[in-house]
Amino acid sequence: MYKRIIASLLLDKKKLVKGINFKNHKIVGFPRTYCKSLGSQMIDEIFICDLNSYNDSRIIPDYKTLSEVSSSTMTPLTFGGGLNTLDRIKLSFNSGSDKVYLSSILHTNISLVEQTAKIYGSQSIVAGINVEKIKGKIKILEDKEKNFFNWLNEIENSGVGEIKINFVDREGTSNGFDIIDCKEILKKTNLPIIFEGGLGSLDQIKDAFDSGIDSVGLGRMISFEDNNIFKIKQFLKNYNYEIR
Repeated sequence: MYKRIIASLLLDKKKLVKGINFKNHKIVGFPRTYCKSLGSQMIDEIFICDLNSYNDSRIIPDYKTLSEVSSSTMTPLTFGGGLNTLDRIKLSFNSGSDKVYLSSILHTNISLVEQTAKIYGSQSIVAGINVEKIKGKIKILEDKEKNFFNWLNEIENSGVGEIKINFVDREGTSNGFDIIDCKEILKKTNLPIIFEGGLGSLDQIKDAFDSGIDSVGLGRMISFEDNNIFKIKQFLKNYNYEIR
């Protein structure tokens, strides 16, 4: 199976930003030119989350910027942030998104997955779970009382095509993944999993793939450090990983 390198980008008032632990965001660049550059470097996928509508669902997602990005690259796009109705999801696809990312809304309206899948197919839906480690246990950021593995199972049964796990307490730290947690999560689901939050070096990406992970989301590592996608993929090819 091919290993996937996915750019994980945050959209804030028409600029791309990246932070640490969901805070202290710094400007990365402009969406259209930045994503075009990533596409030319053969990034496998681009994930964009509109922070403004994610944090305040009354704000309409920035479909104009999504459309501009889509027209600038052939790279598959996933778009999320404030997609809490079927109409907003439809507008995302109409604006050039190949997949939609649903996260917070799943806690209150998981039936939105079934509605979306009936029109666009399960493969078009990425479910997000934001997690942090508290006293040795994986906790869901939005609902710390909810059992993580039960929620993982519920999401899988809802009909999504893949799941994105974001380690919030590691995001932007360059401390790497908790490989033990990743392996445990992989055992509990048959769906493709994208892991994100904490990768900061080529060796850490290799460690992730060595552990059985197939897809990783990169943000800070490709935004603020000397790591272009060609360099990352060549490093992995040197270890005989199947890379597109």
